[in-house]
Amino acid sequence: MTIVPQSLGQLHVNGELDDAGDSSLYYLHDANFNVTGLVDRAETAVVERYMYEPYGRVTVLNGADDADESVNDWSVDSDPDTSDWSNELLYCGYRRDAESALYHVRNRYYHPTLGRWLSRDTIGYMGGIHLVAYLLNSPLKATDPEGLLYGGDQPQPGRGRPRYEPNGPTPLTPPLPPPRWANIQLQVHSGDSCCKEDSDAAIKAANQRMNTGKCKQWFLDHDASGSDTYHINFHSSPFKVMCYITPMWTWALSHDIGVCKSACDYGVDGMASLFIHEVAHHYCPVLGGEECAVSAQEACRD
Repeated sequence: MTIVPQSLGQLHVNGELDDAGDSSLYYLHDANFNVTGLVDRAETAVVERYMYEPYGRVTVLNGADDADESVNDWSVDSDPDTSDWSNELLYCGYRRDAESALYHVRNRYYHPTLGRWLSRDTIGYMGGIHLVAYLLNSPLKATDPEGLLYGGDQPQPGRGRPRYEPNGPTPLTPPLPPPRWANIQLQVHSGDSCCKEDSDAAIKAANQRMNTGKCKQWFLDHDASGSDTYHINFHSSPFKVMCYITPMWTWALSHDIGVCKSACDYGVDGMASLFIHEVAHHYCPVLGGEECAVSAQEACRD
């Protein structure tokens, strides 16, 4: 009597079976595709059952002689490792070699007693550090019908992830860096502005521009990150002499910005642009810093 596997659903039996001619056996399987029994359609009886250890070692149970026999009358077969019906599809639907007791899972052989593959992952350490481990030691969570599940993948319930790559393994894509962000703010630190209404409006406008659109992108492109606060000092001493040269200036080693009375002559928009110019100096190189700061003003124009 010969059994020819047709699919995971049916075995076709060629030859005589109790003078019934050709007959068919059907598989029973669980949620993880472990074949748990064979059913004879003609006799309407389960003729063989299978029990598994977690990693796939099988024990064959004797089947019932007829349909009236109790389903509880099952005992371990005299040859518990071999199917009386020459059935090869067992654990997770893998094909088992009766002679070696190994499962042939397309790309690799699997040893159910060891719970390990007999060969390394085909892409080596690119697939993770577990070169021969089976399903990250979680055999009850998934299957691996191709024998190619990544050593670093998380098993998916009920299935593994096939990875057939005829042209060689696809290079692993490095993870994307976390998104960069910056929050740049101006705050009044000391002194009183001679044009308080305009200076307050200019500070508000500069803060808004430096944290939106092209202006924000300019600061990100010049390595701005995290939160930075710059302190505005109106008519600050002892550097009032700077007011003979420029309406605003900044200290290279601090986040302070000095503002002269002459800054009020620039109006709200002009003062906002000057604030941005001084802040930009902190993100520009020493050489060529002025041209760099001017480029920030241009990027931040409305």
